[in-house]
Amino acid sequence: MERIIQGKMLADQYPDAPLLVTGDGGLIVESLKRRGVSEKRIIHEKYADSTMENALFTKTILSRLHSTRVA
Repeated sequence: MERIIQGKMLADQYPDAPLLVTGDGGLIVESLKRRGVSEKRIIHEKYADSTMENALFTKTILSRLHSTRVA
């Protein structure tokens, strides 16, 4: 629940930023959408099978977004 609350707070604080959700089986994505976060803003990394893969896949996504800052 804490990740959902923090995600919604960051979504409100940075309305133009995408939200990268990892390792939740879609539960956080659905909860954020129910709380009014546009699905267009949510990037869901859902292919990792381990913490190591999660980190590697997230790094790739952030690189593709040319992200210089993560909150």
